[in-house]
Amino acid sequence: LVAAAHGKHLELDRMVQAYQTLQSRVTHVIAEGAGGFLTPIDDRHDLSGFAQRIQVPIILTVGMRLGCINHTLLTVEAIKQRGLTLAGWIANCIDPNMAYLNENITTLLHRIKAPLLGSIAHLPPNIQKKTNAPYSIEAIQFAAAAIALP
Repeated sequence: LVAAAHGKHLELDRMVQAYQTLQSRVTHVIAEGAGGFLTPIDDRHDLSGFAQRIQVPIILTVGMRLGCINHTLLTVEAIKQRGLTLAGWIANCIDPNMAYLNENITTLLHRIKAPLLGSIAHLPPNIQKKTNAPYSIEAIQFAAAAIALP
């Protein structure tokens, strides 16, 4: 949706080709599924199709807020239904005032077979992402310090 709003057209085949080219040049590639697992790429494809084409383990980031248990478990089911591997998940504490945060994380721990890779605290105001702007290096470092990749 954002790409279309900016006059850009995403193509699944080109995305896969770009991923494969990058993968041939480096030892590790992390592809972010911005917007979520079923976010549309175009009128016929979504990010789950990209994940299926490149066949990589999925790391699911869970936005910890009201409704996250249902949303997360539905996403886990969608990943399984497509024959993909869930390598782990990350609790991203986006709501600093979320009621029952620890209880929600515990519930997800019991329901998701993949390991919890880390819990990212709510970002301090000075490194929070601005609307329609990239994350700062400080925000990325803050998040990376809380995660243990498999």
